[in-house]
Amino acid sequence: DGDTLLDGDEDANANGVVDDGETHPRREDTDGGGEADGAELSNGRDPTDRRDDDGDGDSLSTEKEEQLGTSPYDADSDGDGIADGVEDRNQDGIHSADETDPTLRDTDGDGIEDGFEDLNRNGTTEPNETSPVDPDSDEDGLLDGAEDSNRNGILDFGETDPRIADTDGDGLSDSEDNHPLIPYESPTLVNGERGCHSSSG
Repeated sequence: DGDTLLDGDEDANANGVVDDGETHPRREDTDGGGEADGAELSNGRDPTDRRDDDGDGDSLSTEKEEQLGTSPYDADSDGDGIADGVEDRNQDGIHSADETDPTLRDTDGDGIEDGFEDLNRNGTTEPNETSPVDPDSDEDGLLDGAEDSNRNGILDFGETDPRIADTDGDGLSDSEDNHPLIPYESPTLVNGERGCHSSSG
C-alpha cells in the first residue's frame, strides 16, 4: 500500500484480517486522517486514530485543528503566509491573546495581513517587524495599517514608521505631529508663510 510498512508487520498475527490495533496492509492511511501509517508511526502517532494525524504537515494534529476551526488538509488555513502550527505557537488547539489567529488573515484588524507583519513568519515579533496582535505597534495613536499605507510590511518613502512612535524624532508622536516626516519646522511668520526671509530689503 506504499505506507513504508511491511504487510507482515501490519497484519501482525498473519490471519489476513485487520484486527484491533493493526493497520490495514492495503490502505496507505488506515485511519483516513490524511497521514500515511508509516509516517504516523515514525512520528510517534497512532495510525489507527485519525485525531492525532498531521495530514498537512503544519505540526497540528487533526484534533487540534478541529478545536481551532482550521483545516487539517491545508497547512495555512487562512492564507496569510504563516503555517497554522506557527500561529498556534504552543500548539494546544486554543487561540491565545498573544498568538495570531490561524483562521484570520489580519488578527489585530489593523489592515495589514499577519504574514506582512510577521515578515519571517516565525510567530515572534522581531525589531524590524510590527506586531500582528497589536493594531498600533508603536502606541503612537495611529493604526499600523494607516502608517504602512500600502500595507506591505516595509517602510516606504512617504510613510511614517509603525514601529517608532516619533518617526522624524522631533519630540512629537506621529499622531500629534502635523508633519511627522519633517524633523524641524521653521516658525510661522506673521503673514502665515514658513521659511527664512532675507534681512535685506
